[in-house]
Amino acid sequence: MHDALFENRGMLDEDTLPALAANLQLDVARFTSEFEGGRHRARVERDVQEAHAHGAKGTPSFFINGERYHGDSDHASLAAAIEQALGGKG
Repeated sequence: MHDALFENRGMLDEDTLPALAANLQLDVARFTSEFEGGRHRARVERDVQEAHAHGAKGTPSFFINGERYHGDSDHASLAAAIEQALGGKG
């Protein structure tokens, strides 16, 4: 579902979300019930507040060892930053 949400991010609405769930063969009745009932709303709001508190203003945002990473998000740059955090020369 994560990938489907990002692939369709410009067209997400209350009709599209259940259709995406159905395409992925998810339990659409459960999905709709939990979405409409706000089952996960508090968790998402806490995550957003925590991300903002740590300096994340959008996606993607990366953290390495609890520190906000401000470099490029390509594979090589991220790999080098992680290697450096692990004590390598990266």
